[in-house]
This record gives sequence, C-alpha cells and structure tokens, in this order.
Amino acid sequence: MEDRLEVLEVRIRDILNSLIAKSSVSSVHNHENAISQINSKLKLEIKLPEIPLPVFRGRYGEWPSFKSQFDNIISNNNDLSESQKLYYLKASLQGDAKLLEAVDDSFESLITALKTRF
Repeated sequence: MEDRLEVLEVRIRDILNSLIAKSSVSSVHNHENAISQINSKLKLEIKLPEIPLPVFRGRYGEWPSFKSQFDNIISNNNDLSESQKLYYLKASLQGDAKLLEAVDDSFESLITALKTRF
C-alpha cells in the first residue's frame, strides 16, 4: 500500500511540475505578446517627420555629403529593391548630375557612374 501511495505521490508531483512549467511558458508568451502590442501601438502613435531625399546637383564638393546621406537612407536599406533604389537615386539628381548617363538602366550602374565622375 505504501508503494502505491509513493507512486501516486510521484505522479502527482510530476503532473504539478508539468502544469507549473506550462503556466510559466504561457506567462512568458503572454508577457511578450503584451510588450509587442504596446510597441506596435507606440509606433503607430509616434509620427516622425518624413526624411527628405538628399539632392545632388553635380557639384564636386557636395558629392561626399550626398553619397553618405543617400547610402544611409536608401542604399543600405535592405527592404528596398534595386529598382526602388534606382528610382530614388534618379529622383535625387538635379542639374548636371541628372544629365549623367550610365552603362545600363540599373542602380549599380548609375551609382558607379556617379562615383567615377564625382
């Protein structure tokens, strides 16, 4: 009889430990979900002003600053496709810089032509 009671006690403890562990995991997931929802709401509520594209007019002294800004905003943005980057680059060019021709109609080709020229 004592052996059966011991076996039952061990099973009950195992079940309780299992329930406690599941409860802890569930609490962690609920906590993470709550934090994620709060962060999402904060992102929606905080409206930062749009960052305008830098403009390059073809002046040699402006090239390093333009290139740095453009890289930070557009070139290094992995969420943008090459065609989107090309669109933004063309939109940023004015004056003599806009007249520059690339080997083909690609972002890499145009940025390389600009680097070579300026």
